Amino acid sequence: MDFNKGIQEMLDYLMGRKKYCSVGYIGGLYEEGQVRIGYRRLSGIKSTFIRRGCYEKENFFIGQISRESGYELAKQAIESGHLPEAVLIGSEEVAEGVLEAFQDAGIRVPKDVAVVIYKDIETLESKWPTYTKVRMFPDIVWQTAIKLLLEQIQEGRKDNMTIYLPTKLEVGDSA
Repeated sequence: MDFNKGIQEMLDYLMGRKKYCSVGYIGGLYEEGQVRIGYRRLSGIKSTFIRRGCYEKENFFIGQISRESGYELAKQAIESGHLPEAVLIGSEEVAEGVLEAFQDAGIRVPKDVAVVIYKDIETLESKWPTYTKVRMFPDIVWQTAIKLLLEQIQEGRKDNMTIYLPTKLEVGDSA
């Protein structure tokens, strides 16, 4: 996945069109043995924010990939005084907790804080279908991988291929 394209589109939209001055991130990481989830995405987000000149460490809140962690991270952001004008939330699971914490604190989306959700799992029905999101296309990744594998088996292709599938900003009513 090319994480950077969708993030760049998001920053262009939030900072260019909507004129937000501060954008942050609330997300989670997972690691067990050889399995690492969220690290490449976080790295891409940070590097894109840095290139754009809008990275502020105090606006990044990183925990685990869970509803509970999202709730606690959002509370930390609110209590720290570093809740930015716009927030990218790392997954729908984390978004459940973040949005609940915002509601409990009386923070209105998008009036008080704009929200963009990083949508990565296509098999789940979104609880926020009208929200602004940076969308991945994992189904296309699997379809492409199978297609290339079959091509390699059936046609004996020896060359390696690298294919980048972009993420895409889909504007909704939360930002």
